[in-house]
Amino acid sequence: MTYDFKDVGTASSVIFSGVTLKGTDAGNYNPVQQADQAATITIKEFCPSFSADASGETHGAGGACVSAVDFSMHEKLSPTRLEALRKMDRAHHLHPFTDHAAMHPTGTHVITSGEGVYLYGEEGKLLDGLAGLWCVNVGYGRTEIADAVSKQIRELSYYPSFFNTTTEAAVLLADRLGKMAPGNLKYAVFSNSGSEANETGLKIIRQYQMIQGKPNRTKILTRNFAYHGVTLATASMTGLPNCQQPFGLPLPGFLHAPAPYAYAVGREKDAEAYGHECVAETKKLIEKEGPETIGAMILEPVQGAGGVIIPPPGYLAGMRKLAREYDILFVCDEVISGFGRRG
Repeated sequence: MTYDFKDVGTASSVIFSGVTLKGTDAGNYNPVQQADQAATITIKEFCPSFSADASGETHGAGGACVSAVDFSMHEKLSPTRLEALRKMDRAHHLHPFTDHAAMHPTGTHVITSGEGVYLYGEEGKLLDGLAGLWCVNVGYGRTEIADAVSKQIRELSYYPSFFNTTTEAAVLLADRLGKMAPGNLKYAVFSNSGSEANETGLKIIRQYQMIQGKPNRTKILTRNFAYHGVTLATASMTGLPNCQQPFGLPLPGFLHAPAPYAYAVGREKDAEAYGHECVAETKKLIEKEGPETIGAMILEPVQGAGGVIIPPPGYLAGMRKLAREYDILFVCDEVISGFGRRG
């Protein structure tokens, strides 16, 4: 196909997957002639009369109507550029969750861009099965999100909700979430990450128990294979050895009950029975520690980083019943599994 935009700048062309674009918009992009590149082409602000059919024939293009031709290229990193980035990474960048001595001999895996469910970088095009870090719900390169963020930054880039004040955007979002959430979940505290959200949750739990006249309820019960974050407290809640052993965690007061991970113990064929056994073991742990010392039970409805562990029927209901029986707060950590991720 050939789309020809005339009289809008110095003549040049870009080839992409059999499509040739001629003309520039006064230098807003650098023409690249590499047919093997992955690319997206967004043509903005055409005059209403412009259209192009599937055959590539243009109708009423009228060069003066074209105000912007926008190219977002997903280029495969050249070996020279990749090595330069890896050298800078070795010299100045500390990664989380990383054994640097093991990583650097083979080199950091470098990602440069993303679109939809795909990432692009040194290996070309990759399917992002993990959705970033379990958080890219709607994919990469969403123009409506970029436009909304840009608009908000221009209007007001930042102001806190400290000091008896707030922002219009925070109020509107809290109102929307409050109306969408079920039951009596009507309030929102905004944070920047799952770890920060759970840290804030721990403070709210402690403050609540103190207000209730139960200051001794400071212990937190989670599960093996759990993931709740990587700060000192949330890593203590987490039930994965690689998040705890390097830092001498967990801190005192964090308890871990068995997780209903039937696969891990060879019980796939009777997962429901194993789930009931886990509830029974949790009950024993509560009674051993003293229910009057436990402030909350915090669970992921679906355990993510621990193995995508889907609880068997009756397990979560049994854990909720235990919490009510012993007057323990029941908290669902849905940083990974919430916000529409499960339908």
